[in-house]
Amino acid sequence: MYGATGLSFTNSTISNSSNYSTTGIFLSNAGSPEIAYCTISNCGGYGVSYYNTSGYLYANGIDWNTAGGVAFSYSSPSFGKINFPAYIGNNTIQGGAYAIYAAYNSYPYVGSQYNSYYGYNNLVGGSSARIYATSSCDVMAEAN
Repeated sequence: MYGATGLSFTNSTISNSSNYSTTGIFLSNAGSPEIAYCTISNCGGYGVSYYNTSGYLYANGIDWNTAGGVAFSYSSPSFGKINFPAYIGNNTIQGGAYAIYAAYNSYPYVGSQYNSYYGYNNLVGGSSARIYATSSCDVMAEAN
């Protein structure tokens, strides 16, 4: 079950999914979608799940989802976008087991000290870890 599926989300609010397996936004084979200026909270699973999808995730509040903030499988999205001034504040991801969970050949670009369009995410808490990457995954997460 999902709160929403689609190709791009802007200025959306998705919250209070009570089923543990419910993900706020699920993207599968979606190309390069944008999730921007959204509030995704209190979902039973992850706030956002990517499967075989790239795209952009920026300026969102992803809070208090049971499993965690964002999960990736075979996916490599960017936390920011060219011409988005991430240095003034990007995503806030808090609560749940993991802020970011990467699995199965995922390479999310969470931030870099050399590029002000990416990074500057506020990754808070995570009862297990803020960022977790399984084998054959790499998470670039500077400047957060």
